[in-house]
Amino acid sequence: MSRIGAVVVHWRDPAATLSCLASLTPEPEIDVPVVDNGSSDPLAVPRPLRAERGDPQLRGGRYPTTDGRSPMNASTREQPAARPGTDLAPPAPRLGAASSWGVELAAFAVITAAAVVATWPLARYAGSRVPWNLIDSLENVWIFGWTAHALAHQPLRLFDANMFHPEHTTLAFAENMLGIGIVAAPVCWLSGNPILAANLAALLVYAVGGYGVYLLVHEIGGLRAPTLLAGVAFTITPYRALNVVHLHVIGTHLTPYVLALLVALRSSRPTRRRVVGVGLLVALQFWSSLTASLLTVVAAAVVVVWELARRRRASFPFLRAAGAGLAPAILLGGLVLLPYLQVKRDHPEFQQPASAVLTYSATP
Repeated sequence: MSRIGAVVVHWRDPAATLSCLASLTPEPEIDVPVVDNGSSDPLAVPRPLRAERGDPQLRGGRYPTTDGRSPMNASTREQPAARPGTDLAPPAPRLGAASSWGVELAAFAVITAAAVVATWPLARYAGSRVPWNLIDSLENVWIFGWTAHALAHQPLRLFDANMFHPEHTTLAFAENMLGIGIVAAPVCWLSGNPILAANLAALLVYAVGGYGVYLLVHEIGGLRAPTLLAGVAFTITPYRALNVVHLHVIGTHLTPYVLALLVALRSSRPTRRRVVGVGLLVALQFWSSLTASLLTVVAAAVVVVWELARRRRASFPFLRAAGAGLAPAILLGGLVLLPYLQVKRDHPEFQQPASAVLTYSATP
């Protein structure tokens, strides 16, 4: 006979009954038969003793098992045995999944620290000095300073910069980098120091790009430590570290995010948020760096062609989602080319000789 049956409990005192039963060490049987309160049996136990879903009195483990665990607590419930050949490790979190803000902030902090080290002493003299030379660096300072001024005073005429008067659209004489300059503008407004804005913008390009690679590798399926290593490696690559004055060259900071979203669209059901994200990031990449935008479009095209060649008809949902994001983005981003086309029409003599193109082209 069960030990519970050895206890005489008055049916009119439910509290005493539950207190007495909780102090016992029952046998492994969890469910106790329910007896109606109106029974003539003196050992009848009032309801509820049976574990029923949603019963508030059974939450928190009032009726322990023989090993001291609560059968009502899902966290202590024994898990079913895994099937042979299955992996017990949880899948790696994907882009957009709920994750710890602390972990992500720590990863971004590590990558930012790597950017500071790779470009040192840029951070130390961020408000007073420019890196490497007084040509490209001061041009960046002027671009960011003008962007902050134009946004506050003439936002509809951003390209009518304050040089070569009375020429118009003179900002199109160089890379405009408006996508970066808009982010750096508040620094210039608050401090009045375009040198500080330009240097902080450079560090931000490094950090955001490295964190994007971290997310991209994580989305592909990498574990946390290797993905962080990939982000740091991308940040401190010698080619990028040595081109700190050429922000339009290293301004591929948004490309990893575009690729990560495309991978997410390929591996799961497309969502409107991801499609819109692809479009906005590609458009912003155009406005941040024309050079980097071409690389972004090429990288996205490689992903699309690879997916079509590998999955054929099964890739059509992905292709529709990717096209819905990329096509409007290229059109929106292409608007930044209009001032450059105007300058080319007004000044056909602005051409680089073939020797300069060969000199500055990439070589194996």
